[in-house]
Amino acid sequence: MLKHLLTPLLIVILAITSVTPPANTISGRVTRATDGGGVPNAQVYVYDAISSALETSEVTDADGYYTTTVIAKPHKVFFNYVDNLGSQWYPLQPSMDLAGVVGFAGNGTAVHVDALLQVSGGISGTAQAGDTGAPLANVTVRAWEGPGMSALAGEALTDASGGYVISPLHVGPYRVSFVTNVGDHYLGAVYGPPQTPTTGSVITVTAGTVITGVNAQLVRGSQLVGRVTAAD
Repeated sequence: MLKHLLTPLLIVILAITSVTPPANTISGRVTRATDGGGVPNAQVYVYDAISSALETSEVTDADGYYTTTVIAKPHKVFFNYVDNLGSQWYPLQPSMDLAGVVGFAGNGTAVHVDALLQVSGGISGTAQAGDTGAPLANVTVRAWEGPGMSALAGEALTDASGGYVISPLHVGPYRVSFVTNVGDHYLGAVYGPPQTPTTGSVITVTAGTVITGVNAQLVRGSQLVGRVTAAD
């Protein structure tokens, strides 16, 4: 009787095992642009290219190598910065929207995805009231990059002295915007001469350098004061 019961169970187990698809892998190496050496402990994140959900993550070994197992569907890969190295999406892109899609021909596919990390830089400056020159705290300062400067690369809040630092940023061109909080009575601005209030000036970040003097004099907005009463 026991023999008759075990036989169907064995068949079911074998059937399940036989349809298990072979693993798909994404592997590669993260290196430094300065000398080509491997970057240890770099964080590698793999996202679903359709839903943007995080699928898995890995950390590179002592020589910068990593391997992760994924489902056979489109993915995007993000490499987080280590120390003073800038982060990036594969291949060498600043945002998920611009990242390339890593696809698979079928189950059992191995895809090679490398990253070349550059020494990062940054942007710093101050935000002041245009009418009094007083420092403005808690102003949100954002650095934008990519086509049309529409991809958010980093942001910071100004401190009590009005100062801020956005870092790390990878090497490349940026535009900077200043956004005040509700109730501050000051209008937001884009860094640059008054002739270009919407587009702003391009700031080029170089390796290992924090660009200083990216300041803003924010204009006080008008206020409407009144009273709402019920009609008789």
